[in-house]
Amino acid sequence: MGYTTWAQEFKEEIVLYTSESAIEFSRNTSGSIGVDSMGRIHIVYGIPDEVSKPPANQILYQMIEENSVSSPVRVDSGDMGGGRHPSLVIDAEDTIHVVWHDYRHTSVAGNYMDNVEIYYDKKTVNHSFSDMDIRLTTTNAGHQGDNGYVPQISAGIENQLHIAWYDFSLNGNNADIYLISSDSNGDFPIQEGIESFRITSVEQNPDDYTSNWAPDLAALPDGSIYVIWGFLRGWQGAYELKGVSVNSDRVLSSIKTIAPKGGRFNDPPRLVADSEGNLALVSTEYVDGFYQVNLHYKSFGGDWQGPVIVNDGTLDASQPCAAFRSPTELLIVWQEDLGGLNQIVLAQVNPLTMVINNRTILSQIDRDAKTPAISSHPGSGKTVAAWIEHGWDGEYSIVLRETEEADVTPWLLY
Repeated sequence: MGYTTWAQEFKEEIVLYTSESAIEFSRNTSGSIGVDSMGRIHIVYGIPDEVSKPPANQILYQMIEENSVSSPVRVDSGDMGGGRHPSLVIDAEDTIHVVWHDYRHTSVAGNYMDNVEIYYDKKTVNHSFSDMDIRLTTTNAGHQGDNGYVPQISAGIENQLHIAWYDFSLNGNNADIYLISSDSNGDFPIQEGIESFRITSVEQNPDDYTSNWAPDLAALPDGSIYVIWGFLRGWQGAYELKGVSVNSDRVLSSIKTIAPKGGRFNDPPRLVADSEGNLALVSTEYVDGFYQVNLHYKSFGGDWQGPVIVNDGTLDASQPCAAFRSPTELLIVWQEDLGGLNQIVLAQVNPLTMVINNRTILSQIDRDAKTPAISSHPGSGKTVAAWIEHGWDGEYSIVLRETEEADVTPWLLY
């Protein structure tokens, strides 16, 4: 099936957390895990509550240092509702920034689906998350269309932060993409309403069902941000893959269609940038009877290239996530359906040539392993992959594998 042993071996599995109830990463796993400059691994995940009204969801955080795993710490501090779909980023000072969407302002009148808002918190080195989360959106329309979903966060130059999400605030059938940025101190503009943050515009026709959905973003060395998302006109059909560049003055370039097909509602596209501003985008597409993992690549200042199919095409492949280990080495993980069980596969790709060098199975064959995340630190070359397993005993676990650190000075000079 085209699998080989990767030259750089991963260490043995570490089980971070086990629960009898469900565990979930964000629908977009790009922001689920990260590695800081000291080689410490940071991870965020959600414990969803599908029973209580309002839901008692929780966002949990853990750190792994030299095979020592910290106890789970709750990030969201609301007294009701709680959060889902967390995304983290680690800035140049090793501060951990986490963003999520939160149900604490929802009400029984809206079936706890009104006023889902975006929240943020941070943890500096050797300190804790605050007891007072920062509310970034205030919509208050009071209906089921009033929701901000699945935010993603990226850190840019001078540690400026950028957060993108999709929101149904104007109409319950139509969604737009929103982008908010902090100042150089990391402070976000807090104000009533969210219209000033909107970067797309769909016709607000209740019969149209036109939506911009599940964005991802990457901050680039010139101070700009690149944002991608799926676009669907009507309920049927594949999501188009859209993208736009936003400069440091918040001026948008023209929106481009990167590909006619770019993922599904529960399997959105993922975007990652290297230290030079090159971009890699992974998404799924149904081709010849199977879902495949596609890779698109954009050099800094260039045009999008691809797609190239990354998996070997023999099984349904989904939930891809990517990380640059250097400008010439891109790592992509995904899940493959074995029929009742899923396995996690990693590919090593040269993005300049779009050549797949290796494919390696990371998970154990008798486990149901899903929704992988991957991250790599550009200074040390340390790479970590994590996923969620559902065991035969009904328990859920977060499983992690990391590589040894490597000298990547030549990569940094590339």
